[in-house]
Amino acid sequence: PRELLLGIFQDISERKKAENILQKSEERYRAFINATQDMVFIKDESFRYVMVNRANQEFFGKPEAEIIGKTDFELMPPEAARRCRQTDEQALQSGDIIISIEKVDKKIYETRKFIVPIGDRKGVGGFIRDITEIRTAEKNLRFQAMLLDQIHDGIVATDLEGNITYANATELEILGKSLDQVVGTSVRFFGDDPQRGPTQEEIIAETLQKGCWRGEVVNFPAGGKPVIWDSRVQLIRDKNNQPQGMIGISTNITERKEFISKLEKSETSLRALAGHLQSIREEERITIAREIHDEIAQIITALKIDLSILVSDFRLQFPEFLEKHTPDITGMTDMLDEGIRKIRHLIRRLRPEKLENMGLIEAVRSQLEEVRQTGGHKISFHSNLPDIHLNDEQRLAFYRIFQEALTNIRRHAEADHIAVSINRKNERVILTMRDNGIGIDPAHMEKPESYGIIGMQERAIFLGGTLTIQGQPGAGTTVILEIPENHK
Repeated sequence: PRELLLGIFQDISERKKAENILQKSEERYRAFINATQDMVFIKDESFRYVMVNRANQEFFGKPEAEIIGKTDFELMPPEAARRCRQTDEQALQSGDIIISIEKVDKKIYETRKFIVPIGDRKGVGGFIRDITEIRTAEKNLRFQAMLLDQIHDGIVATDLEGNITYANATELEILGKSLDQVVGTSVRFFGDDPQRGPTQEEIIAETLQKGCWRGEVVNFPAGGKPVIWDSRVQLIRDKNNQPQGMIGISTNITERKEFISKLEKSETSLRALAGHLQSIREEERITIAREIHDEIAQIITALKIDLSILVSDFRLQFPEFLEKHTPDITGMTDMLDEGIRKIRHLIRRLRPEKLENMGLIEAVRSQLEEVRQTGGHKISFHSNLPDIHLNDEQRLAFYRIFQEALTNIRRHAEADHIAVSINRKNERVILTMRDNGIGIDPAHMEKPESYGIIGMQERAIFLGGTLTIQGQPGAGTTVILEIPENHK
């Protein structure tokens, strides 16, 4: 019989094509899995490794060939292997993604395990990520947040649009909100009062333009009660100097402002009272001076006249007696004259008639001339003002301060030269008094018992002016009084 050769040919092009595609897909899958820093593995239903990526191989310190087919009990300490087996079983039985945290050699790993089909069976796949740095960063952030929460200043961080990304406990307490409630909201919800401070838009704009902002701002947080902040806002930049956000640190100065306001009102009231008392004091001085002039001075003058008449009568009727007692009579006359001089001096101190009769400039000039004659001081006086626009109250206070300063120089300065000038600058009358005496210790001027200096300063402040005293021991003293002119 003849032998026949039977050949069967089958077209497997599509199969080869599919195998090539599958192989390339496997290669891409392997490349992707090996490129990740996470550890990736697949175990069969017996929990033996069927695939591990390069990161997992490095963790075990073995090549893939020495890992495949083995269980965790063959690759790691028993306790660690037991924990791995427990989560493997949970994933396989529940079908859920099982997340666990493990610590190995001071490192922290997060493992996610899930079911993976292996043919017609089920296995366990997993991703293991080293989260040590993340946990350390989270711990540091929590610690930093805790530190920020201990600060009594309010701290708010925002993005470049002013949307809040963080607020510390102090700020949240003032706002009456939780962190979750404020994150993502705009700082504009703080509210503002354009009449009392800049708006949030103005603060953001200036911070973005200049890199920082500093000032006081009024907000209306929980309850609507205004809160006054002393705020510092800084632009946050990355290492490439690119703006990333803003941070504001604010000190709640509401109570301080209220206290200062009350203190200022109290000082205003006290100064008004002091001014009123000064006015009463001047009125009492005038009244006393008038009574001294009208009563005591008149009595002494009458006594002098009566004594003169008595002397004339004695000269005619009792010449011998008069001659015998002439020294006594002369002494009595001198005493009466001295009494009249002292009374006139006292009246001048109580009621500055020179100021009323001569005007301020000439009254000052006359007072200095009197000091020159009685004290022997060298006096320099200069003023080119023909007229000074001060009302009666200002004029009297100006003159009283001048008198007090002059008295201090005579009593304490040990000076032999006094220079005085009265000028005008920027609608303010300026009195300058200099001496070449022993000077004044600046610490002495700050003592509470320096009543003379305090009195002069209070007079000046009450009239809207200032009193400055400059001096050093051994270098003389300068007193500068400035009072605004009154054009009414």
